[in-house]
Amino acid sequence: MSDDFNSKNNSSNSDYYNDLLKKYSEGSQQSTPEKKRPTVEDKKSNKNFTVKISNDELNYKPKREDIITKTRTKLSFDKEKFSKGDIKQKALYLLSFIKRYYLKRKAEKPQGQSIEKDFRTTFLKISKKLKISITALIVIFISSVIVLSAGLSAYLLSCADDILAIKANSEIVTITIPENCTTGQAVKILKENGLINHRIFCTVFAQMRHFGRTEYLNGIYYINQKMGLEGMLNQFKDKPQTAKTVSLTFPEGWTVEQIVELLDESEVCNKEILYKTLKEVNFDYDFLKNIPNSPGRYSKYEGYLYPDTYEFYVGENANSVLKRFFDNFQKKMLDQYKERANELGMTMDEVIRLASIIQKEAKDNSQMADVSSVLHNRLYKYHVDVPNLQCDSTITYLNNSVVPNIDVADREAYSNAYNTYIIEGLPSGAICNPGIDAIYAALYPSNTNYLYFFHDASGDIHLSKSLSEHEALQRKYLYSNNKKTTNN
Repeated sequence: MSDDFNSKNNSSNSDYYNDLLKKYSEGSQQSTPEKKRPTVEDKKSNKNFTVKISNDELNYKPKREDIITKTRTKLSFDKEKFSKGDIKQKALYLLSFIKRYYLKRKAEKPQGQSIEKDFRTTFLKISKKLKISITALIVIFISSVIVLSAGLSAYLLSCADDILAIKANSEIVTITIPENCTTGQAVKILKENGLINHRIFCTVFAQMRHFGRTEYLNGIYYINQKMGLEGMLNQFKDKPQTAKTVSLTFPEGWTVEQIVELLDESEVCNKEILYKTLKEVNFDYDFLKNIPNSPGRYSKYEGYLYPDTYEFYVGENANSVLKRFFDNFQKKMLDQYKERANELGMTMDEVIRLASIIQKEAKDNSQMADVSSVLHNRLYKYHVDVPNLQCDSTITYLNNSVVPNIDVADREAYSNAYNTYIIEGLPSGAICNPGIDAIYAALYPSNTNYLYFFHDASGDIHLSKSLSEHEALQRKYLYSNNKKTTNN
């Protein structure tokens, strides 16, 4: 019988004791066949043996207090552990102790005594051990429950604030979204920048709101907490934020600076954001990956913002705006152009740089092939004789677009990169964004031996093969034009 009790010695389940009492109260009156009691040798040898159990043993009804006495375990209150913790830890320990005590007393509930009365006794014992009044202990207990409930409520409110931006900060924060960014990574970036408080909660919420498979547009974003989680994630998506649109036309030969100014004036996108995006974001296009990282290159994407008419959303994000230009450029660059560039021994970036000069030097499309011919001859055919392109348009770009935006100490470096009167070959970067006609002319120049050209006052082009011939034509047409101007 003692073996049965010891097997459940530490149990606190009252059902066990009830079942055990029932088992013995319903014992059979029939005696079992007499069995031989085992000896010590039998047990060691593991032999089969029989035991005789009498009717008295079967009909034995143990008293409940006997069961409680044998199964009762000591439940002590750890004063030292309680004293070391902060208010939250104390609350958790106190509630845990009371819960364990409740379960134990429920299993061991004495006849005629209520659990509520036993709780009062327990509180009294704990108060004496901690040397505080029973009222103070009850206050601590109630406060513990309130603290834990308030803590949970505060957590839930904080989570809700991440979503609804109830108490959000309006301060603008700059963040960068990398290529192939997932929702989990985007939420992590928001957390790292102090825009949300609960990363795991927000990640789960975003998944529930079907952001799981969202494709985010890499780039730089200026956002604040008042947008809320969904607003911030939507900002990273390639979707319009407003239904209002504006149609803008960008002429061939415009610079990045001119394009950005028009976008800003038309409220499509803030120019500071556009400049920062152009400077810091690497867009995922093959033709952009081949741009050389030249130290003297002023604007990396100059030449690649394809001039055309576009329709933008007002307030569109910078990454989406720039992608429109790049997508259009990619469509215009046919495979035959790439093949032709390879035939000429040129990279596509060299073609764009050359095309940008042709765009600025030619009066119109009809002159582009001849201008291209002169530049090709200087670059390749007669490079030894005339190593410099000597194009005024590169000086204009340097003075108007580069110098005003750089430090005085950097002027010499950029001059050595763009001034085609002192450097050999092409400048380090394009000087404008050329149209398809200029690009075509750069790939298919006229077949000539011209090395010089200039325009008269009417815009007509004059080409020559030698410097003496070039100077003679200048005296003839420029002198004639100056004389006419003086007479008028």
